[in-house]
Amino acid sequence: MTNARSLALAFSLAALGLHAPISAQEPGDRTHTAACLSRFDPWLVAHQDEDGKWDADDFGKHDEDEPSAGPGRADQDVLVTSAALLALVADGSTHRNGPFKDSVRRGLRWLRTQQDPETGIVGVSRQAAEEREAEADPYTESELLSHVIATLALVEATSLSDSTLLAPNATAAVAAMETHSGLPTSLESFAEAPSALRTTRIGFEVMALGATLTHEHWANDARRIRERLSRFGDLLNPALERAASSDPDTAKTWNHLLASTLLAHNLAITAGNEDLEPSFGAEPPSTDASEELIEARRAARSLLLRDCLPSPQSDDEETTNAEVDHASNPSLILHSAYALHRGTPRERLTLERSLEPIVGAQRSNGEFDPTGPLRALGGRVYSAAILGTTLTFYYRYSRIAH
Repeated sequence: MTNARSLALAFSLAALGLHAPISAQEPGDRTHTAACLSRFDPWLVAHQDEDGKWDADDFGKHDEDEPSAGPGRADQDVLVTSAALLALVADGSTHRNGPFKDSVRRGLRWLRTQQDPETGIVGVSRQAAEEREAEADPYTESELLSHVIATLALVEATSLSDSTLLAPNATAAVAAMETHSGLPTSLESFAEAPSALRTTRIGFEVMALGATLTHEHWANDARRIRERLSRFGDLLNPALERAASSDPDTAKTWNHLLASTLLAHNLAITAGNEDLEPSFGAEPPSTDASEELIEARRAARSLLLRDCLPSPQSDDEETTNAEVDHASNPSLILHSAYALHRGTPRERLTLERSLEPIVGAQRSNGEFDPTGPLRALGGRVYSAAILGTTLTFYYRYSRIAH
């Protein structure tokens, strides 16, 4: 990648709020986070199969001693491989550069072999989909989640390496994702079938759409994608009202949707606008932002900080069941952290402290235990990869873009 392109990419990523120069925007000591990732990345790579995939249910075969527990479903190799690639790319490796470039290269190569050349869907062949033609949608929710995370991995790998080899795969994956989009057009349409699986898919679809805005390959689609994100972001206020008034049984689902609407709104108002400050700080300037919208954004950030992230506890405090429960959903933590990337310095400090329990939950060999509503689906590798990706929040992509 040329110096000019590297600088352009660095600015684009910063404008999206996806990374910041470490020296300029990281108050406090990150030694504990860096040490955590230095143990996690090798554990993740050590559990990769020779053909490039991560085995959802039999990853423990790579352990010399007692195999790691926590298998996912046998049909979820695309899901866990995509999540693992996200973690490694976020921490500074592509198939061309970085300490784990060989692992990323093999993972991407395997992922490309799983993409149907006609439909663009990753993980399900056209023939298998056609055999379900009697169904309203030929793909299950878990298959679409796997495809969306695979799309995000392909787009980010393409953007950060400027790869012409990966671009056709990423383009086809984005088109297929939009064809089978999970973004609701109204709260009513979402309320018909709310679930942790669906909200997780929505959050990653927003991230994937936002990632396309960081590279010139999707320049012709940028305006349409921003409008798509903006329309979904318009659900911010009603989602906030629903999340604030929900009973405990449904609150987490609505909170997750709220995080995704806030993230979409952030991406829509910052992408491509050089006048907006890319770092943490005050509410971004916007000529069409009403007082009501600004207040809704502040209220949404406050709710996410309070209810959707782990709560660091002092030694003399007891951790409540609610706090443990919220901390156990890796996807919700990830999407909330990125949605909260725009906020006040005080909010940023609260966000950073709230991620400290993730470091404390790491085992000595680098792994994390499987947690959250999708632990039976993706198992230990998926949970660990999403938590590892969350910890790169402080400097996501800066090691590559700079």
